[in-house]
Amino acid sequence: MGEAPDWRAEASERRRQREREIDVERRWQKVMDRDGEGAPEWLKEAALRKKAMQTKDSDVPPWMKEVKLINKELARKITETDQPGETNARKAEAGQSIE
Repeated sequence: MGEAPDWRAEASERRRQREREIDVERRWQKVMDRDGEGAPEWLKEAALRKKAMQTKDSDVPPWMKEVKLINKELARKITETDQPGETNARKAEAGQSIE
């Protein structure tokens, strides 16, 4: 029964992390929608660059966007579950040098 609080705490932490990520995305979108108006200069420049990249991505077919989103989500899940010790064990199994 000692394990129950651990997985609940981990699930809660993942949920909070995801909520923070969503909040950051919403804030970026808000700044981009206003073209950086009222934001500090560095944030305005970054928002305009990000908006330009989004515009560039609008030429990408919907199926390719979905593939990119799936790959991004998969990469996020891999980094969440990957532990440094496990990474070294995998590299050793693959015959790669451990740095």
